[in-house]
Amino acid sequence: MNAKLYEAFFQARHRADTEAAIDFVFSLGFEAGVTSARAHKDRVQRAKHAVRNKRREIVRRERIEAARARRGDAVANRERVIRETAAPVLEAVARHYEMSVRALLQRCSPRKVSAARNEACWLLREVKEMSFEAIATATERDDHTTAMHAVARVEARIVERPELRGELLGLVAGASGMRATG
Repeated sequence: MNAKLYEAFFQARHRADTEAAIDFVFSLGFEAGVTSARAHKDRVQRAKHAVRNKRREIVRRERIEAARARRGDAVANRERVIRETAAPVLEAVARHYEMSVRALLQRCSPRKVSAARNEACWLLREVKEMSFEAIATATERDDHTTAMHAVARVEARIVERPELRGELLGLVAGASGMRATG
């Protein structure tokens, strides 16, 4: 019955025919066995409120969608900018490890690939000064904690072997828009 009700609201909104939707709601009530006058009057009030609220919701949703269409999808634009910002670092790391960027970002990956991705995350944080959330978006990970873990792993390796920092910064020294200070 819910599908019929939503269909009636949709038709009422687009035909501006509130009475048709209310009549439909009443018929649903009668089909369910509501026959007393008092129950009918209550159903009329509830149906009017339901139709009014549903129409407001549809209008509000249409306004929001129209506003998004006018200004463009901010989330998609943000993700595009993040990926463009991270591209030189990801390409430099992938080139160093002789793999494609797609292989660097794959979900299930061997230890060598995940180590390279961790280094890319550290470089994005160190060189591009990206947030953990932006790093997760750039490396196609689910959330910022994955990026935090990757950066922490590389930091631990740098503590063990301090020259690693210079090696990693040397990977991206020639890429555009990057500082290679250590």
